[in-house]
Amino acid sequence: MNVSQSVFGKRLLLTAAFLSVIVVLTAASAASSDASDSGTCGNNLTWILEDDGDLFISGSGSMDSCPWDKTLVKTVTIGPNVTSVYTKAFYGCSDLDYADLGGAKTIGSKAFANCPALEFVYSKSVVTFASYAFYNSPAIGAIDIPSTVTSIGYRAFHGLTFSDGSQTLDQTVEDLAGYSYNRSGDILYRALPVEVGTTIDEGGLTYTVTSLSPDEVSVSGYEGAPTSVQIPQAVFYMGHSFAVTAIDAKVFYACASLEELDLGDVKTIGMKAFAKCSALRDVRAASLVTIGGYAFYQCYDIDFISLPSTLKTIGKYAFYGLTFSTGSKDLAQTASALRGYDYWKSDGKLLRMGHIEVGNTFTSGGVTYEVTSTGFGTASVVGCSRSTTDVIIPDVVMYKNNPLTVDVVAEKAFYGKSIRSVDLGNVTTIGLKAFAKCTSLAYVELGESLVKISGYAFYNCKSLEFISIPATVQTIGNNAFHGLIFTDGVSDLPQTASALAGHDFGKDEGKLYILVPQELGDEFVEDGTVYRVVAFGDEYKLDVIGCEGDELYVPPVVKHGGYTYTVRKIVDKAFYNNDELRSVIIMSVESVGMKAFANCVNLEGIAVYTADLIGSYAFYNCKGTSIVIGDHVTAIGKYAFAKCSSIVDLYVGYRLATIGERAFQGYTFYDVDGTKIDPTAFNLSGFSFKGEGFVLRMTNLQPR
Repeated sequence: MNVSQSVFGKRLLLTAAFLSVIVVLTAASAASSDASDSGTCGNNLTWILEDDGDLFISGSGSMDSCPWDKTLVKTVTIGPNVTSVYTKAFYGCSDLDYADLGGAKTIGSKAFANCPALEFVYSKSVVTFASYAFYNSPAIGAIDIPSTVTSIGYRAFHGLTFSDGSQTLDQTVEDLAGYSYNRSGDILYRALPVEVGTTIDEGGLTYTVTSLSPDEVSVSGYEGAPTSVQIPQAVFYMGHSFAVTAIDAKVFYACASLEELDLGDVKTIGMKAFAKCSALRDVRAASLVTIGGYAFYQCYDIDFISLPSTLKTIGKYAFYGLTFSTGSKDLAQTASALRGYDYWKSDGKLLRMGHIEVGNTFTSGGVTYEVTSTGFGTASVVGCSRSTTDVIIPDVVMYKNNPLTVDVVAEKAFYGKSIRSVDLGNVTTIGLKAFAKCTSLAYVELGESLVKISGYAFYNCKSLEFISIPATVQTIGNNAFHGLIFTDGVSDLPQTASALAGHDFGKDEGKLYILVPQELGDEFVEDGTVYRVVAFGDEYKLDVIGCEGDELYVPPVVKHGGYTYTVRKIVDKAFYNNDELRSVIIMSVESVGMKAFANCVNLEGIAVYTADLIGSYAFYNCKGTSIVIGDHVTAIGKYAFAKCSSIVDLYVGYRLATIGERAFQGYTFYDVDGTKIDPTAFNLSGFSFKGEGFVLRMTNLQPR
């Protein structure tokens, strides 16, 4: 029978916690002897009850009282020099589920009686279990009754049934002492003796006892398809606390599910232990001494590994398929070359992470940072170089090959700087006066991780044209936006998180208006041109679908509702059969659609300055008195200008590479010498032509 994972897990955690609070206990009793969560329970005994319900008792001597609130106690850990547990000390503790009796030799009458949730009892020094000690505590699933016991009082374990596997045991010293017991069903069975070679199944892993002096085990197997494995420092079994010191050969060989591995205090990894673990990404170790041959063979996806300074041996091909590097040179895969560093993958190599300290400052991309924690740590933004105008804060910044998460913009980091734009990435906090008096600051993008904007953060940033304040913001400090006015278009808004968070704002007539994001397919009119939204988010793009009036002007960018869009194209047949249109100027589009202006019989002026393509039949049967095909037009489709009735002036840009068939149907072209030429891109590009009737004559000798 095996003690469950929660036994050794709790014992390890509570033992560590116990050691950490010994000093706290002494200080607490001296400073606040009547505090509700700490005090004394014997001449030389002190106790502390933590907020999570863990009770710790330390010192030396006998317990003579139990002043703690029993309704709050969930675990109890007793120190090694406490000699007795007081009568009824934990009587009726309804939430108590774990008790480590430490060095106690006497467990007083009814000390743990009527504890309905008590599952685990660890003891190694008890001599006497007094009468009713564990009376009516029926949930006990694991308990030690050590060989030191000489007395078991009347009904000390009333409500429990013990067995050696063949018969029910009397609750006497002769039958019970010297064994651990574990529950199966309604019975507590006597555990078998532990020997070298004994296997222990615990928390999805199998361990094999390798030594009883000292108590040590190795990891020898696993069950299921684990994605994350954390090797404990020790496993508790049959009264022993076994240190986990090794991983046996080929234990996790080709375990395709394993992604994360924490080796704890393991010292030895056997041959091929993790070979061909194709999904393994993260490996952490604190005490490794030996890594066997082929241990991580073909573990190509490892992107982080720590190799402690304790490492002495790395076997042949242990990291086959991986490359370790300082960044400037590749490293030999030997213990002397690799130990003492963490490594993380960049551009296919595991880079050595340099040693850094909290408080180190460095500059990257014109921005200055300060290290605030190490490891996979954090950094705050503390300033920028004088020449920096556009600030982009990455989610992660590198320093000596250490990836640091950027989470804070420090107090006065950019105070009075001449910056124009800011993208704060995943920063969570903007410090006091961080951007105060940045009088040139026009554009601010605050990321979806931001929680706090401190006081005066954007004080007197009067040039601000756009700011995005995410819904995650919970606090906006006093005067954070002093000098700015926010509005919903009806009334001015208070500068509070509840009013501003979750909105983008764009400036118009001196105020920052809430911007309502467009959706794909939305249409609007700007300066007489009708647009349709075709991209909104990572990119902002529009198509032209119409216009108001007889003139069309299409700029390269369109500002609307605080957003800046690029114009993608003139859609197919956008102006088909429009007899009102007189002139068209298109500054920059990807394309002019098929038949976009076909049969615009009164269209005289046509200028397309930049386009990858003027589509087939785009200006078919237009008047076309003056046509400019700009130097950034590269292709003209078939019949694009066919049957244009009145071409007088034509310029064809020098970058034109393709002209479709019969693009200028109805016209005959001549060069400057009067020789008839075919209307190909080679013959026309870079030249101007004058028209008379349906003849177009070249007017310039050299291409422009």
